[in-house]
Amino acid sequence: MQKNHGIHIGKLIRKHLKDNGQSVVWFAKQLECDRSKMYRIFNSPIIYSSDLWQISAILKHDFFLDVSSCFSNRKE
Repeated sequence: MQKNHGIHIGKLIRKHLKDNGQSVVWFAKQLECDRSKMYRIFNSPIIYSSDLWQISAILKHDFFLDVSSCFSNRKE
């Protein structure tokens, strides 16, 4: 069961790259993948936690905190 809780992780990752002046080419090299995979990540609203862990480590940013804050700020 997948639900969208208002966070698009791919867009968040892309924004972080842009805000920090890091290129897609640089990021693809860090992940050891090609640019087409990078754009699939940027267009995806969800991501495996193991991939997010690796991305967080490379970018030195806790994306898990970003995702969890969405839940703590949500009112039901």
